Amino acid sequence: MNKRLTRKPLVEALVELRWQLARRGSYEAHDPAYPIFVGRLYDSVKNDYPALVKLPATEIPDQLTPYLAKYLFSITDAGWPVIQAGPGVATLNFTEDYDWDAFRLAALDFNRKLIAAYRLDGLTEGPQFESALLRYINALATDPSQDVLMFLADKLHTRITLPDRICRTSNLIQPSALINFSLAYQLNAPKALASLRFATGTHLGSPALILELIVRSTEAVPQNPEEFQEWLTAAHDTVEAWFFALISGELEAKFGPTYDTTVA
Repeated sequence: MNKRLTRKPLVEALVELRWQLARRGSYEAHDPAYPIFVGRLYDSVKNDYPALVKLPATEIPDQLTPYLAKYLFSITDAGWPVIQAGPGVATLNFTEDYDWDAFRLAALDFNRKLIAAYRLDGLTEGPQFESALLRYINALATDPSQDVLMFLADKLHTRITLPDRICRTSNLIQPSALINFSLAYQLNAPKALASLRFATGTHLGSPALILELIVRSTEAVPQNPEEFQEWLTAAHDTVEAWFFALISGELEAKFGPTYDTTVA
């Protein structure tokens, strides 16, 4: 049974894959399949992502921009979801239109087609992935007059306390206004570092608490579609469990949970 939110606070969900670069001499890293693999990748996904956008980073020399996306494929010139690609890196990005089932299928297709596009006859066998990342960015509306630490405690069940000598000083203007902190744990399945980040910010012009949940693997990185499917499912399961633990209660009710009892 899958829980879904009708008014989800999601800003963006993305998968990022990075792979090893080759070396020219002692220092200069380069991607031997770039930019050829980008064209091949676009040819394989253009039925779903027909708009090809050349990003400003293409104006910077490739040797100075490893792991920086330089091309974007989208449904329309300003539409989402999108695929981005550059030397040593490719991402799949969804925004408010996110749905786990659709995102999962798109991510698996993205992984398969990226690997196929990178296999250049006589040049490369395929990308040797060095990291895989799943990232969710959420924006939770806040009242600027409310203490941010109280919002964390009351709405997200997360308590941060400071010594009384700080909190009770006469020089302190209450309430707390800004936060920016993260916490990470090692996971067994998948082998990864899972992290939470809380930060004050804005969303659509209004004050918000930005909540990021990230799973990143740099060891036991999935190298083929079968491994990637297993990794993606395990990473998502962790993020989903953490997210619903954080918003349980008032926020979850506000976001309008529904339940899908169908079997995929």
